[in-house]
Amino acid sequence: MKKLSLLPLLICLLITCSFSNKSSKMTIPSLSFKEDSTELTADTMAIPSLLFKENSTEFAVDTATHEKDSGDVRALVRMMDENPTMVIELVGHADPGEKQAAELSLRRAETVVEKMIKNGVAKERLKAKGFGSAQPIFSAKDIAAAKPKDQEIMHLRNRRVSFRIISFDHKEK
Repeated sequence: MKKLSLLPLLICLLITCSFSNKSSKMTIPSLSFKEDSTELTADTMAIPSLLFKENSTEFAVDTATHEKDSGDVRALVRMMDENPTMVIELVGHADPGEKQAAELSLRRAETVVEKMIKNGVAKERLKAKGFGSAQPIFSAKDIAAAKPKDQEIMHLRNRRVSFRIISFDHKEK
């Protein structure tokens, strides 16, 4: 049986809480093992500091942490290094109303993939996907109903990249 290093994943889970669009409560994605398997399954996990400027693939400064890409890419790279058979999908998202949301969300995911490849993760272990504005954390209606000071934070949280584990079956060439 292969030993999996889940410490980096658990650390990521602890720092990747995301707001539910139904309330202001924090939620942590579920994590489980498939029955009779060492394969780990998880909901898509948000990466809180991988937020983007409007209509851009440039990282924004997270208004909660006041940091740009606060080490979450490095944490993902470390998790991948410690789990050499892990394959993940990076999923880009756009805020409702952003121009060319489908293309933009894919380019955001590809931006993170490129950073991870530059940090030594094999390209074959990374997939990029864009969901456009189909899965906002905060809907346009929620944003319109919010206090003006909260609206930009809500827009910012929608412009994000999340990830999910696809498999643990990558084989080095």
